[in-house]
Amino acid sequence: MNSTIILNPEQLESIERTKGKLLVIGGPGTGKTEVALFKI
Repeated sequence: MNSTIILNPEQLESIERTKGKLLVIGGPGTGKTEVALFKI
């Protein structure tokens, strides 16, 4: 299992946002779940 996860700038921006609600939209395999896991 690869423990190195590379996030793109848009994903990092979503993770770093701390105020308000966040809606993540994307197709299959775009990293939505990884963004959600980094947020918690």
